[in-house]
Amino acid sequence: MPDVAIFHTSGRPIIRFEIKDIYFCDAVALRDYDLLSEEEYNEFIKPHDCIVTVLGSRIETTKGQLTWGDFE
Repeated sequence: MPDVAIFHTSGRPIIRFEIKDIYFCDAVALRDYDLLSEEEYNEFIKPHDCIVTVLGSRIETTKGQLTWGDFE
């Protein structure tokens, strides 16, 4: 399992978070356990399987805020 989730938008700072858990489940289970509202379930997910990523603390950069272009 990976340790870090990276979120980026071109030209904006990279945001990193610790990954606490990743699991595969049916979207119905997310709705049934109140992790998704009925509206979210119907509009976005439908009854498909999901990969759920549970994030922990944000990881701050040590050399200023890097952007995705810094790695190209």
